[in-house]
Amino acid sequence: MAKLRTRVLSVNRITKTEVDLLRSHLLGNQNLGFEDVRLLVDLATQADQVCPEFDPILFPSLRSVMLEDGIISPEEQVLLMQLFADRPLRMCELQFLAELYDDVETVTPALKSVFASSLGLTR
Repeated sequence: MAKLRTRVLSVNRITKTEVDLLRSHLLGNQNLGFEDVRLLVDLATQADQVCPEFDPILFPSLRSVMLEDGIISPEEQVLLMQLFADRPLRMCELQFLAELYDDVETVTPALKSVFASSLGLTR
């Protein structure tokens, strides 16, 4: 994974070329796990530019891993904060967070804080 990370970030942006590379290395025939999603979040937050073609890899992967057991763990909450904190969110990101909020089974106080800071939601 380190080689993939280095290769994708070598241009400091995620273009369609990098998306194709990620798709071939990560999506293949396997289900993505937490470490794969952590890589995607790291790439998204470290790249200066991210093309829209990255979203169909990132959001479904995040959703699948985070909702696997119906509870967003503290480690998964950290990924959400890393990805969405301290910057204006795009409409697709707001939509993703709103849908995730609606679908999660258990909302802990810490998770409520993550959603409240991003969306202004309370439950």
